[in-house]
Amino acid sequence: MSESLYCIRNYEICHVPYDDCYYLKTADEDTDGTDWSSSTVVEIRDVFEKTDEEDIYEFILPTLFYGDDETLDLCEVEEFKRLNKPEECIDKLLNSKAYEHLIKKFDYKVKWLIDSWGQGFYIYFQSYCQ
Repeated sequence: MSESLYCIRNYEICHVPYDDCYYLKTADEDTDGTDWSSSTVVEIRDVFEKTDEEDIYEFILPTLFYGDDETLDLCEVEEFKRLNKPEECIDKLLNSKAYEHLIKKFDYKVKWLIDSWGQGFYIYFQSYCQ
């Protein structure tokens, strides 16, 4: 089983008044993503837990809850507005106690995160709401 990480940058949240809904407007080159195995996600989270830095994990890799259609409601818009700035995520990760452990075991994944944030991407997991 895998978990999808979504990346987005240079996005605009647009309101559709007649439907009272919102949608994300972005160019194709401003979206990206990757899949990690569920076991990898658990192992990475465990490293942050063992170093007493669960809050950093949640800060750098948040889970957004929204539906699987193209539109967003106001609560879902608020989820996007709460995404942390990429440069803050890099700083939190590089200054965490977990970083040294992560770079040894998950070198490629850690470098992918740092590279993606460095390109201005906001990164998050998505959990679908019904």
